[in-house]
Amino acid sequence: ARNASEEEVAELAEILRRQEEKMRRGEPAIEEDSQFHYALAVAAGNSVLHRVLDVLMDLLRESRARSLQVPGRLERSYAGHRRILRAIKRRDPAAAEKAVKQHLSEIEAILMRQI
Repeated sequence: ARNASEEEVAELAEILRRQEEKMRRGEPAIEEDSQFHYALAVAAGNSVLHRVLDVLMDLLRESRARSLQVPGRLERSYAGHRRILRAIKRRDPAAAEKAVKQHLSEIEAILMRQI
């Protein structure tokens, strides 16, 4: 939340705008979901996180595609992203951390159900 530049915050907001627009039209917004994760890693200024995310996204590509097609899943992911972005815009690291942890917990629960 502290490290993100105004441009990076604007990029995160733009990705969410595109995701919301696609969801409203009933289109899959899986690419925007991935883009948000990558942009968040860049905004965090954490190069290790960015590299780990590259590996995870590649390994979990099919699983993510299936999980994001579960009814309501993409909307829940979008809501989690909105909470994260709100905390970043407020420059509130504690709220950002809480929002990220909540988002990751939701993802973990879904992945565990798929096993």
